[in-house]
Amino acid sequence: MMRIDIFSDRELASKIKLGDLHSFDLIYKRYSARIYSFAFGLLKSKNDSEDLVQEVFIKLWNIKEGINENLSIKSFLFTIAYNMSITVIRKKIKKTEFVDLVSALQEPIELTLNSIDIEYKELEASVNKIIEELPNRQKAVYKLSREEELSYKEISKKLCISINTVENHMVKALRHIRTNVSLLNGSYN
Repeated sequence: MMRIDIFSDRELASKIKLGDLHSFDLIYKRYSARIYSFAFGLLKSKNDSEDLVQEVFIKLWNIKEGINENLSIKSFLFTIAYNMSITVIRKKIKKTEFVDLVSALQEPIELTLNSIDIEYKELEASVNKIIEELPNRQKAVYKLSREEELSYKEISKKLCISINTVENHMVKALRHIRTNVSLLNGSYN
């Protein structure tokens, strides 16, 4: 196993600047655990901290030609880590704000759906009351047609009345229901 402390940071920075992968690997081994600890202290997330360490060293490699070997590579790496951590935190805040915004927008929709459900139940109860007010024969014909889904012919046989009588009862029942529902709609608007 190779010792990671045989070269100074300055020597490794000079070699990394020239594209030396071995020196890059030594800097990675020297600082990756510290950068992870630093990032974890800010981000409080193992996954985010691990990702950040990788991004810091990718950035170091991508800008290697611009490294100033007279400056501390350690400070340079921790500055990159700090800036990336702040970026991650800002993204999380924006994401949290977005989730909060979407949640806030959903609350009125839920209230609206609840109020629609309440209005529907009230209207349904009113319509049922209107149906119950029908004369007995009209009510029987209407319920057999709409609730039991019987044809006029089947209703005719079941109630021992003609198909024309069934039709007349349905016309009168529907007219009564429509008229009274229209009056109800006026009270809901």
